[in-house]
Amino acid sequence: MPWPVIARMVQDMLKNNLVVPAMMVLTMFVTYCRPIEVMKLHTTDLVSTKQLGNMWSLNLNTSEEMETSKMGKQDETMLLDSQELPWLGHQLQLYLRKKVRSGAKMFPIEYFTFLKSWKSTLRNIGLPEDWAVPYQLRHSGALWDRFKKFRTQLEVKMRGRWAADSSMARYEKHAMLSHRFEQLPVGLRNECLWAVKNIKNLVQKSLGR
Repeated sequence: MPWPVIARMVQDMLKNNLVVPAMMVLTMFVTYCRPIEVMKLHTTDLVSTKQLGNMWSLNLNTSEEMETSKMGKQDETMLLDSQELPWLGHQLQLYLRKKVRSGAKMFPIEYFTFLKSWKSTLRNIGLPEDWAVPYQLRHSGALWDRFKKFRTQLEVKMRGRWAADSSMARYEKHAMLSHRFEQLPVGLRNECLWAVKNIKNLVQKSLGR
């Protein structure tokens, strides 16, 4: 999924007051996390390290919660250091403060409800509801970082926690990303590009800064 399409989906979610799904989508895109991983996050898993530099991170699969990743690992740290969305950590803090009860799940929503919002959003922006599935956000974030040269292949591999080098081949197919975006109707492409330019303001407005 090209980032501009994701931004357009988030714009529509925010417009329809689907703040939880919108912030969940942005988090999956930035972290390459699987849907099940972000749905296990608690409010306490967002950590700020201001004394060591204004940096935000997420604690994944914490041992306190007795959670493990797909690879059987615990206590993994994910920096929210996206060049595309460098402000996400701060906005997640604001989102949690205003929308989520302290100590609760970071994204208090059932997967079925999230999926329903996902499909309705695709329809709203003019795409078939099966045009993409939420799991693609994991791969979309990795491919976008390689497409824009925000991260090296090794950095993407480590961030995505992929064990095999062969898994990285798909993230070098930049032409496929461009081709999929160019296949969209001109009007939708323009809407997507507008959403990219305004995504920070849209999130801030929705959360009340």
